[in-house]
Amino acid sequence: MEDLNEAGGVYAVMNELTKVGLLDTDL
Repeated sequence: MEDLNEAGGVYAVMNELTKVGLLDTDL
């Protein structure tokens, strides 16, 4: 996960999950 975090991959993954409705962004 460190590699993804360094590359900003975590945010990219979260954005993809949000697009398909798997992540609740109304926290």
